[in-house]
Amino acid sequence: MEASEETKDKIAADAEKAKKLVSKKGMDKAAAELKLEAQDTDWVPHDQEYIPGIGSLSALTQFMRKGKAKAVSEILKDQQNRFILAQITDNKKEYYEEFDKVKLRIKYQLEKEKKVANVKTKAEQFMAKYPSGEYFSAAV
Repeated sequence: MEASEETKDKIAADAEKAKKLVSKKGMDKAAAELKLEAQDTDWVPHDQEYIPGIGSLSALTQFMRKGKAKAVSEILKDQQNRFILAQITDNKKEYYEEFDKVKLRIKYQLEKEKKVANVKTKAEQFMAKYPSGEYFSAAV
């Protein structure tokens, strides 16, 4: 099913209303008044393209990098066609995450790097053993 043009127009108008309200009252008060959901993200480093809960949205990452505290973004759409309206709570170029928060991420990254290195060695051995025209038949 797809939303009608009337429904799409109403959603866009509601998003504009939300933007004005957020600019006046702040995200939490505006969300409560409009009965919408406001979500906080953890700190997102300036060199990171991925935003937890949203994904990769270049217009939003650019806004985060350049915006000042309390700035309100333009209305954006993410990959799932959700309307996104953001407000910056603080904008620091450097910050530190607690080790307990990043420990699993570091472990996963190290395991991934180790697996890639192991597979790379096997792939290089395979490529040295067979000519490129025989890769698929040899792999079978």
